[in-house]
This record gives sequence, C-alpha cells and structure tokens, in this order.
Amino acid sequence: MINTPAEKAVQVTCAHCGEPCEDDIWYLEDKPFCCYGCKTVYEILDDNNLCEYYALDDTPGVQLKNKTNENYVYVDEPEIRKKLLEFDSETFAKVKFQVPNIHCISCIWLLENLQKLNVGILRAEVSFASKQVTIHFNPQKIQLSNVAGILSSVGYAPYISLEPTQEKNTFNNKSLIIKLAVAPRKFRIMGTAL
Repeated sequence: MINTPAEKAVQVTCAHCGEPCEDDIWYLEDKPFCCYGCKTVYEILDDNNLCEYYALDDTPGVQLKNKTNENYVYVDEPEIRKKLLEFDSETFAKVKFQVPNIHCISCIWLLENLQKLNVGILRAEVSFASKQVTIHFNPQKIQLSNVAGILSSVGYAPYISLEPTQEKNTFNNKSLIIKLAVAPRKFRIMGTAL
C-alpha cells in the first residue's frame, strides 16, 4: 500500500527513540512507543523520577527494537571479574565499560545518574570521546552482572571484551617523539624563535 503525503504526515514516532512506530504501537500515558523495550526504558526512568532525560533532547533514547536481553552472570566469575575490574575491595569496586550507544548529552546525563536506579551504584562518569562509562559500586549491594544488566536495561548494553586493552597515547609513540626532537628549530610561537 502506498502512503499518501497526508498519511506520512501523521506517522506516529516513538516517544523514547524518535523512530517511526510501524505495525505494533505500545502506549503508556498516551505516549507512543515503537517497541516494548523503549516503553520499558520509559517506565524505568519514570519510576525513578528521571524523565528529565527527555527534556535534554527531543528523542534522546536508543531504539531497543530487536535487542535481546543479555545475561551477564558470567562476569561474576572470579577470573573474569578480576579482568574487568580496575579496583576491587569488599565495599568498593570500579569498572570501566565500553558503551557504543553513547551518542548525545542525554546519554551522558542518564548514564551519570545510574546511582538513582540502584543504591549499590555509587557514581558513574562518562567519557564521551571514548564511549566509555566508569562505574563505582558497592559489591555488597550490587553484583557486577547487575551493573551490566542495568546498563543494558536502559539501552546502553556494554561491550565486554576480555582481551587486554592497549590505550593509544601519542606520547608513547617513539617515532613521533623522535620527529619532534629532531624537528627544525625554525618554528615560531608568538614571534619568538624556539
């Protein structure tokens, strides 16, 4: 069936992610959602007084249609946990997750308010440039698998790799250091020769 321009103008878009609602439209409080996942995230945010998230952007959410629920229980295994945590003690732990879905200020705001979703999460900091979130939590109140699960439940499933990461730091690049050291001293900064 071909949509006329008038039919296209009234197309319903998801209140969470802004994507067009196709065949199935889920409603909550007269708000349309394209899938059950987007509706669930809205409910989580609403239950925790975090709907300010939607004031930061027209449709800040990440579409959850066709996303599968992942089980993160494996990250609680001692060997895996040890590889993932940057710090671990009885009452404090720190983990850094790669979160590919970070794309705007709303994402940052939501992720940095994770402590409102669970008292075991103490603090969260987002690095937008590297699409990472560092989470400080109390292991006596929340397991690492639950931290990952909360991220996933609000649309920011963490990418978990057990391979050692090598952060690229240009100042550790020997060839760059040599080039800078050997560079001609003819450069001028504000009229002063180096």
